[in-house]
Amino acid sequence: MIKGLNIVYKTLIVIAALIGLGLSGLTYAQSNYELGTTLTPAQISALGPLKSFTVGTTTFRILAAGNRSGTYVINDQGKIGICNGEVLISGVPTDQAKRALSAYQASIVSTTVYDSLKMVSAKFSNLQEAANARNELATTLVGATLTMPITFNLPKVN
Repeated sequence: MIKGLNIVYKTLIVIAALIGLGLSGLTYAQSNYELGTTLTPAQISALGPLKSFTVGTTTFRILAAGNRSGTYVINDQGKIGICNGEVLISGVPTDQAKRALSAYQASIVSTTVYDSLKMVSAKFSNLQEAANARNELATTLVGATLTMPITFNLPKVN
């Protein structure tokens, strides 16, 4: 009788281990995104509903995975990029850019002023807040160039 229970116990352990390995592989596959990879409509659909944000007239979908460099996003063509929630302002005096950013201070994580480049960088706590601030500032900061960098390819060393 004990031998029979031992076999059932070992079988259950093997099944549990296989389920665990299968789930860990699925988790890895879902979070192992590469910049520049283009997902098919079927692959995007399999990800389920995704949050999105709009920069200017372009909408990006947010993938669940991210790393220290930023959050993975998908553009309209299905290409995977990464964005760190940074808004760059140039083309106006840095004091004017800093004053304009003061309205968003609650959602800004850090601000860096590059006086020699006449540019201000503001990193926001999330992509939606960064996109909203960028879009609003684009209408209020006349003459300014506002960008929200999203990288789709890393340079390759030959």
